Amino acid sequence: MARRLTLSTVGIDSPLAVGETPPAPAAAQARQPEQPSSAPRPQRRPRSRVRAADATPASVATLPRQRGGGAFYGTGRPWETAMALNPAHLERLGELSRAAGRSLNAIVVAALHAGLPGSTDAAGEAIVAEQRARVGALDRRVRTTMRLPDDLRARIDELSVPALRLSRGARADLINAALERGLPADAYAAAALVDGHARRLLDARAAA
Repeated sequence: MARRLTLSTVGIDSPLAVGETPPAPAAAQARQPEQPSSAPRPQRRPRSRVRAADATPASVATLPRQRGGGAFYGTGRPWETAMALNPAHLERLGELSRAAGRSLNAIVVAALHAGLPGSTDAAGEAIVAEQRARVGALDRRVRTTMRLPDDLRARIDELSVPALRLSRGARADLINAALERGLPADAYAAAALVDGHARRLLDARAAA
C-alpha cells in the first residue's frame, strides 16, 4: 500500500497574511523591552527664533548712544525755551531757513539734536571749548525763545548739569557748541536734516 505524503506548512505564510509583519522569533522577542502601547510619543519642541536685539550682550546695550543712529530725543511735548545764541548762529539760522524753506525752529531742533555730544565728558569738553572761543568776544549773545521737545530739553540739562557747578552759562555754552557742530552747510543739507529728523519722529511715535 502506497504511503500518503503530507505537506508540512511550517514556515510558510498564509495567503491571507499579505502585508503583515511576520512574528519575530521567541529569542528576539525576549530581548526586546516591553513598551506600553499607550505611551505618549515624544513631542518635538518648536524652534525659538532669537532676534538680534535679544541676543545683544548687556555690555553692548549699555554703551552710550551716539549721533546718527543712536538714541532719539526729538519726542515729547514742545516747550517754550529761553536760550542765548551767538549772533553768528542766529544769522546763519535765518539764512538757512529762508533758503531751505524750513522753519527756523525746526532747524534749531534738528541741529541741536545732531550736534549734541554723546556723553557728559564730551559735553564738558565742548563747553570748555566754547568758553575759550568766546573769551574777548565783543558781540553779546542774543536772547531768544525756541520750542524744544521735552526729551531734548531733558537731554540738554542732563549733559550740562555737571558743568553748571563751575559756570552759570554752561547750558548756553553747550547749546551754542551743539549748533556749531550740527548746523548744516547749505540749504539742501538743512532741508535733508529737518526732513530726516521729522521721519525719525514719526517712527518714534509709531513705535511708542
